[in-house]
Amino acid sequence: MDEKMEVSSDLELQPSFMTLLSPEILLAHLDTDNHDWLAYDSDWFYKVEKKDITLPFQRILHITNNMKNIEIYSDKYEHPKALESQRSSINNEQLQEAEKIIRLILNLEQSTAIENWTQDTENRTLVEDIIASHHIKILFLV
Repeated sequence: MDEKMEVSSDLELQPSFMTLLSPEILLAHLDTDNHDWLAYDSDWFYKVEKKDITLPFQRILHITNNMKNIEIYSDKYEHPKALESQRSSINNEQLQEAEKIIRLILNLEQSTAIENWTQDTENRTLVEDIIASHHIKILFLV
């Protein structure tokens, strides 16, 4: 990407924890073999989960800017409850801000599709899932 995207300095719009499903090919410039939290820059950290045979050619990626979230995530028993308690309804501005951060960290072009799967996805068909398999999917956003 030629131009550096600016991420909003408005902290209430910035998400503090994101979970994504990404095609592996889009993670090529990240360290995907180290399954610990790694610093992207001074503000953001990421963690790529181990390969899952139920998700061929896709990986789960977590992004956060809050060390407390890393501690919460590390405690497998507290993770769902603690992060869920921070979760609120996602508005359009927050979603756009999340997309900017994702594009920055993954070095994505504007044309790369990012889908919001934080809402109900039970009605998706298998064909829709296959078509969207090359898209980034936001699974969780706090």
